[in-house]
Amino acid sequence: MVCIIVLVLYITRQLLNTKIGVILCIAAIVMQITASGKIVLLNNSNPQNSNTEYLEQLLLFKKKQVFLQSTIMNIYFILLSLGILLYMIEYTIRMNILAGLLTYIITSLWMLFNWFYLRPKIIKKQQQKLNEIIADLENINEQFLMAN
Repeated sequence: MVCIIVLVLYITRQLLNTKIGVILCIAAIVMQITASGKIVLLNNSNPQNSNTEYLEQLLLFKKKQVFLQSTIMNIYFILLSLGILLYMIEYTIRMNILAGLLTYIITSLWMLFNWFYLRPKIIKKQQQKLNEIIADLENINEQFLMAN
């Protein structure tokens, strides 16, 4: 984000689409940080809570995390991709056709790699960790219920 702000402040752009691209990138990043921050802030665990209450908080956190990983992440990737592609136009039109095409192909391949490979892998890893914690806590709750 700091790099984007430096680009905005110190490099003069001539085309409107470049400015729109920067705005889209900043909006995507701010939206993602805000949504992630809200989920973290809403997940306050009180040490005096019972296991059942903590489990309920984890299940609520899981629902919010799924929303973040699907809806918010999709909007983030779309805004960021559009912003980058719009930003690149001003600089690629100055290149020869082959270099400009190669730039867009490489950038698009990187975005697709992130979207179809890295993103699902990260989501799966996060969900697996949270599911393990929830399953462990459910087992502990069942043991307490059987003991009483």
